[in-house]
Amino acid sequence: MAPPRFGLLPTYETAGVWAPVLLLVLRVAQGVALGGEWAGAVLLSVEHGPAGRKGRYGSYPQIGLALGLALGTGAFALLSNVLSDEAFLSYGWRVAFLVSLALVVLGIAVRLKADETPAFQQLERRREASRIPLAQLLRDPGTRRHTLLGMAARWGEGAAFNTWGVFAITYATSTLKLPRTSVLLAVTFAALLMAVLITLSGSQVDRQGARRTYTTGIALFGLAVWATSRIRPSDMYFATGSASPPNHTAEPSSDRAPASAAR
Repeated sequence: MAPPRFGLLPTYETAGVWAPVLLLVLRVAQGVALGGEWAGAVLLSVEHGPAGRKGRYGSYPQIGLALGLALGTGAFALLSNVLSDEAFLSYGWRVAFLVSLALVVLGIAVRLKADETPAFQQLERRREASRIPLAQLLRDPGTRRHTLLGMAARWGEGAAFNTWGVFAITYATSTLKLPRTSVLLAVTFAALLMAVLITLSGSQVDRQGARRTYTTGIALFGLAVWATSRIRPSDMYFATGSASPPNHTAEPSSDRAPASAAR
């Protein structure tokens, strides 16, 4: 329920220091909820997947992440295009968060109708289900090792997503002074491409294994970072279709997207 509440946050002018404090509290709550629901969704998908297709089934929850990013940035691109800068910064950015309440309701409905996996049901019938799963996870050396390795592996993917899906929007609009709508649309199309590639990667896991697929992805990410570092800001500006690069000595433009737009 955190995303819709972002649209109800007070401004610093009306609430003072409580405005950023409330924003921080909601982001922490969103992160905790996302971590639990995302992990549970992946587990349900993989355990429901048939033999030989578990990688593809495990990729389905990740598609939701890509489509959610596309919906968010697409909505902000539409609002910034139809509203003036003053209207967008005043109330327009709140609209996208409030509209997301419909997706929250849909997600709750799907979650309540999800059945437990056959593997878990079998454990329950045998009365072998753990009453304190966290304690069992930390006690078993093999499970503990796999958990730590999984957490470490997630850092690379997490850094990639937050760099290109969150930080890039603020950097491109605030530092490079690129047009806000063009940047948001670029991220939207990239997110749609990511949804397709996630499905292909899931299928690749079934054919070549998770380790080789993930290692290849991280290597390609490193190559993309190097290639991007070679691009000049002027080249990025011309890629948006604008006539000339901005004057970086000018006062900061109001044409910037909130960092939370990517979420």
